[in-house]
Amino acid sequence: DLLELPAGTRDGAEPFEECAAREIREETGMAAAKMQKVGEFYLAPGYSTEFMVVYIATDLEHNPLEADDDEFLEVEKISIKKAYELAKQGDIPDAKSLAALLLAKPHLK
Repeated sequence: DLLELPAGTRDGAEPFEECAAREIREETGMAAAKMQKVGEFYLAPGYSTEFMVVYIATDLEHNPLEADDDEFLEVEKISIKKAYELAKQGDIPDAKSLAALLLAKPHLK
């Protein structure tokens, strides 16, 4: 199984923060009362124009949205400490998740 952080595609000109909040609800069933932007990056410059914006979501509460029909997800709740351990061990082989963890680290306690 591939471990990765919630992510997704904007609906049209949907603001990045709204997209992130929606994707979190669709993929984890949790709604965030607070969203803090911590960085942004291009996923593969020279190959793709895909642009990623990273947020830390806090003050979460259960409030799911229906997932997309083409998504088959299993939510695994782990501590941030465990996420960094898994990344260091090579157990999170997803580039966008690794970049997000790197950008988030200075903002986490």
